[in-house]
Amino acid sequence: MKLSLFQIVLRSITHNFRGYLYQVIIIILLTGVVTGSLMTGKSVRNSLKQTSFEKLGNTGTLLSSGIRYFDPSLAERMSAETGVVSAGVLELDGYCQNFATQQLAPQVKIYAVDDNFFPFHAIEGITVSRGEVAINRKLADYLDVNQGDELIIRFNSITDIPADAPFSPGKVSNPSIVLRVGNILEPAYAGTFSLGISQLIPMNIFINRSELINAEGEIPDINRLLFDSRSGITTDLVQSAFRKIIRPEDAGLSLRHIPATGGYELVTDRIFIDQFLVNEIKSKVSPSFPAITYLANSISKGEKSTPYSFISALDPSLYEGIPTGNTIVISEWLADDTGAKTGDTIQVTWFSPDPMNRLIVERMDFVVGKIVPMKDIWSDSLLMPEFPGIAGSESCTDWDAGVEIDMDLIRDKDEDYWNRYGGTPKAFISYDKGRDLWAGNFGPATSIRFETELSENELREKLTGSLDPSLSGFSVSDLRQDSAMAASKSVDFSTLFLGLGFFIILSALILLILVVSTHYESKKDEVSTLFSLGFTNRRIERQLFLETSLMALAGALTGALAGGFFNVIIIKALNSVWQGAVQTNTLVSSFDGWSFLIGFASTMAVILII
Repeated sequence: MKLSLFQIVLRSITHNFRGYLYQVIIIILLTGVVTGSLMTGKSVRNSLKQTSFEKLGNTGTLLSSGIRYFDPSLAERMSAETGVVSAGVLELDGYCQNFATQQLAPQVKIYAVDDNFFPFHAIEGITVSRGEVAINRKLADYLDVNQGDELIIRFNSITDIPADAPFSPGKVSNPSIVLRVGNILEPAYAGTFSLGISQLIPMNIFINRSELINAEGEIPDINRLLFDSRSGITTDLVQSAFRKIIRPEDAGLSLRHIPATGGYELVTDRIFIDQFLVNEIKSKVSPSFPAITYLANSISKGEKSTPYSFISALDPSLYEGIPTGNTIVISEWLADDTGAKTGDTIQVTWFSPDPMNRLIVERMDFVVGKIVPMKDIWSDSLLMPEFPGIAGSESCTDWDAGVEIDMDLIRDKDEDYWNRYGGTPKAFISYDKGRDLWAGNFGPATSIRFETELSENELREKLTGSLDPSLSGFSVSDLRQDSAMAASKSVDFSTLFLGLGFFIILSALILLILVVSTHYESKKDEVSTLFSLGFTNRRIERQLFLETSLMALAGALTGALAGGFFNVIIIKALNSVWQGAVQTNTLVSSFDGWSFLIGFASTMAVILII
């Protein structure tokens, strides 16, 4: 009976079964390590991507004001302009404690939300009522709290003024409130919600925004605006829409009337207006006149000294009589108090932050160029910015200016002045001089004033839709795209585990070479017999190649399938004993066709070459 080549190959494999079995086992190990490493890398990346999307919920595009705040009405205006559902959030950092056990969670994310937050994420039945909070499962487990337990929640003071800005209130304690746990949220109910790009599962607290109070004693504004990802809205569209409707109030500016001059001015809750905003406003409304008002520690002439007085630097183009250079205009009250006359030299001292943000005393001499009465434009209490801790104080001794104040220097006449004139400046210099002396990293102006001919409507018309949001601290980002990119650029676990399995792979290759060499050495007699029976060299080569291919196919196919089990084991280890490598326990193993094919094909190629 004449046997076909395939039948001869099968009988040869059966006859040399043990030798081929050793090779198949080695190939299974080799392919399993390669394929499993590739699948693990793909599983990690897919899991991180999926976890990131789970954290975002329905959030797609984000409009953020950074550490600043804006009015919640912007959500409605942006929804009307874009036709896309949006929701506002106040995001804060803080910490909390279990009221009963005092167990502390040192880093938590606090989201102050309105009633539209959970419906925005298509979550029904979850509300955050006053007096209650919703927390996620991770925080509940960490603090060992259950529904109905109470939490002590602390967070940074909600204020637009940077903590290291001049005259920022000193010794500001973090506000704290005690609220009851109303809901414990699982991941499917926005429990893992996060706007950050991180694989870490955050500890979250969701609180009713009306429960919080800002530094001014009011319900705080928001600092994040979320847009529905299902709408397909782009960052360009959000930026374009925002530029059309942005108002001064969105940039933290307020337009107010000045009774002393009859005109209008722009001021900010941040006290100092940024240089970029000053330039932007001057380009939109011409002419515009920045002004800066600063607190002097003392204004002295000889032995006589007036403590803690405000000095305004004004533009001579708007205020006739304002001198230039080192010349100063003083009020009649200051002239009477110090005995200064026109042409006299007075010394002014003030606190100025050094490069290390430490306050040092600066001083400069000025020549009195003019003495003005305490009336009309020279009696303008609005020139003093709303310094927290100073504005609204009933007396000078109640000041909390954020700088050291010697209360012993304050006299009865200083208290009388405060009661009658408030923060009305007692002296005036040119804006250029004041900017050189007092403008710092926080801005060159405490207000921007306009000519009296410009009405409020005209100013609003010029400023609405003309400011650049990016110059006001706003940024727009595509969170889903950023999250996917971050996941794709995470640690390449395919390469990592291939590297960790390098010695296993190398040992398998060396062992395979030795086994194959020994196997072919044992087949010398068989090959000689075939040659003697009249088999040509080409037929014998084809037979050996087919034997090797079948052996490689069986081993590589089984090994590639085994790589899937290898992947499952590694993912379980990463979720438990190796969790420190990925800082999460939400990884999910998945079968990846491309990893299977690459592992199978690469191993087949190596085996056939050997």
